[in-house]
This record gives sequence, C-alpha cells and structure tokens, in this order.
Amino acid sequence: MAAAVTNTTTSLDIAVLKYNATGTLVWSTLWNGPTNLTDAPSCIALDASGNIYAAGSALNTLTNPDYAILKLNSSGSLQWSATYDYAGFADVATGIEFDLLNDPVITGGSATAVNAWDYATVRYNKMSGALSGVNRVNIPGVGLDNALAFTRDNAGSLFITGYREVAGNKDIQTVKLNSTFGLAWVANYTGQGLEAIGKAFGGDNNGNVYVTGHTRKTNGGSDFITIKYGPTGTVHWEQRYQARNDTWVAEANKLAVTNDGGVIVTGTIYDGTSRNFMTVKYS
Repeated sequence: MAAAVTNTTTSLDIAVLKYNATGTLVWSTLWNGPTNLTDAPSCIALDASGNIYAAGSALNTLTNPDYAILKLNSSGSLQWSATYDYAGFADVATGIEFDLLNDPVITGGSATAVNAWDYATVRYNKMSGALSGVNRVNIPGVGLDNALAFTRDNAGSLFITGYREVAGNKDIQTVKLNSTFGLAWVANYTGQGLEAIGKAFGGDNNGNVYVTGHTRKTNGGSDFITIKYGPTGTVHWEQRYQARNDTWVAEANKLAVTNDGGVIVTGTIYDGTSRNFMTVKYS
C-alpha cells in the first residue's frame, strides 16, 4: 500500500495505490480536497479490519494547510474524508494511530498563531468520520516555528522535531513530551548557524531517538545531519553526510532504525540539474 501526491489538471491530489505481491497495480484512488488546492499525504495505516487510512494536509488557502484524513475500504472505495482547522493557521498531520475502539487518531502540529504551535491529536469515529475528540497541548518554552515530524515510543512518550528561527536562522529543535504531555526535554542543534532542519524520527528499544534532516553551509551546499539522543536528551553522536561535491544540496527526509541497531537515512542530492536518491546506513 502506498500514498503519494499526483498532479491533476487543477491541483496536487492524494493518490492511494495497492499493489499485489508481484508488483502489479490492483487499484488506485485519487482524493481532491474541498478547496481544489494542493493535498499531500504524510502517513498511511491499516486497521484490524483491513481498512486504509491516509492522512496529511489539504490547503485551506494558498498558505494555510488543514489536517486531512480519508478512509478507504480494502477495495479502495472512499468511505469518508474529513479535515480539521483550529484557528485559520497551519495544521499539519504527521501520524495515524488507533485507540482502543479502533477509531483513528491523527497527530501533528497545529498553529495558534504565525509562530506558535500546539501538539494536537484529533479522533474520528471510524464508521461515520465524525470528529469525536480533540486534545491540544501547548508546550511552554518550546519555540518551534514549524513542526515537521512526530513519533511516539513504546512508553507513550511523544517526540516532535522541526525547526525554530533565531535571528533569522533556522535551528533543529527536538522536543520530548512524556505520556501525560508534560515537557521532558528540549534539544537544539544549530549546525553552522545558517539553516538546520529536522525532518524525520526513529527510535530504538532502549529509549534513544534519532533525528535526521539537513544543515546548510556557507558555500550554498547542504549536508545530511543525523543525531542520536539518549532517553534524557543527551547527544550520543552526530553524523553529517556530504555529497560528492561540497556545494551540492544534500537533504535527508526519512529515517529507519534496524534490528541490529543500525540507522538508515534516505534523502536526495541536487547537483544543480537533477535530483537523485541517496541512502546511508550508520552503525
């Protein structure tokens, strides 16, 4: 199962595709949001009955996205869709979970002002798609200007990463909330003082969390940046991966932790003409 963005004649829409075991396309479903603007998925999940949920963002205006979620049955037929807007600012859904009733719960960042974000979870009725609950958590002392990735560990702790802006420069800010939404720690990474942005998370069974993204350099290029934090927010290591040419743009976008304790990071490298995939594994 895959969720992707596809370009239609009027906008970018969410596409959900199913392939069989041999890679043959079984079905595809397109979803165009209510404003006929750009719609982009960020996550996909299957419930215990085989229904498919895709969530992400649907532009409400040209600058402000809303949470978006759609439910499809196992045959790819749309069952319902819904959006969530809090205060007319940006709302970006980045994860799907299921509660004890098997109702979908989407999580993400929801702005209360231009540079003020809450962690927001929104619950929907699995049968009707009706909104059945909202939990918003303001995080005092956290200056995230853009929350780009969320994850939850086995202990119920929540992690958020993205960037904050300080004097016009972007720093990676990573936040841990405990299971009762209390602030456990905040960690900042400034790179070379230019632009550093966190885009993806991964966690291991020992309470460590890994963040990846990119850090900009003074020559206009950028490197992959991957950071391992311990359970209390202590930095265990930082690794930068540079493109073959120091001035090329290397940006990491996704991360996975392997069973042997390794970390796999994938992203793109732009040489000024074309973009190519790059995948790196660390021990």
